Amino acid sequence: MLANIASAACRRVLYHPEGMRSWLIAARKMTTTQRQEPKLTVDMAIDINKTHSSNLQNKEMMYSQLLASIKNRPEEPFHKRWQETMHVYMTSKLHTILHYGYSPDDNGIREFTKAFDQLCREDSSGQLLHFARQQHVALVQQAFGVEISPDEKLTLEQARHISSVIALKMQSDDFLSKIDEAIGQQEDMHAKQEAIMSAVVPLQMEVAATAGFPDDTGFLKMQCLMLQHSSDDQISYNTLSGLMPVYRRAGISLQSGAT
Repeated sequence: MLANIASAACRRVLYHPEGMRSWLIAARKMTTTQRQEPKLTVDMAIDINKTHSSNLQNKEMMYSQLLASIKNRPEEPFHKRWQETMHVYMTSKLHTILHYGYSPDDNGIREFTKAFDQLCREDSSGQLLHFARQQHVALVQQAFGVEISPDEKLTLEQARHISSVIALKMQSDDFLSKIDEAIGQQEDMHAKQEAIMSAVVPLQMEVAATAGFPDDTGFLKMQCLMLQHSSDDQISYNTLSGLMPVYRRAGISLQSGAT
């Protein structure tokens, strides 16, 4: 019973609009004296990733408890559990970057992501993307119990091909009609996001299966393995070209929807 109460409290902090609004107001007061976003360095990026990973895995913090709750609800639709996992991940990242001087909102996430992606493109050692992959490997293990071996990899060409196939399918009239049907008359942003996820995840799972990653487990593995190449310009272009028509169809700003 105590675990259920703790889980409910965590959900209110992350998902209840008033709880989140109160947290954001308090957090913004901490950053109002800053003139600009901090300049991200490789060492700082590594430290942020390590701190974020530690927060996600700390059994005394709400993130770990929420991920454990997702793992204990296998009967729920996969796309809903995946969306909730991503929400926990993004919220915990927002809470983490706040302590490094980034604003606790979409702008802060965007600025950090943009700077991190640029560093990844300049990092010939690949250590930054390695940290990102390991973070997501731990995430899917916590939320879904899926283990991913360090030996499991995708080549750059494989990753480019997968991203291209997904983008083309997302741009198709048939898929955009599915987006229309899924959204219906929804006006609520959260409801639209869930509707989009309910259509996009099956499409991505279909592509994952044809690439040798079947079922829920295969989809999760593909997501983690693709991260190793996420800074590639062609993959970034494919991702954006697939998302733009979907969010446009849903009447959602890509900047607000993608973070």
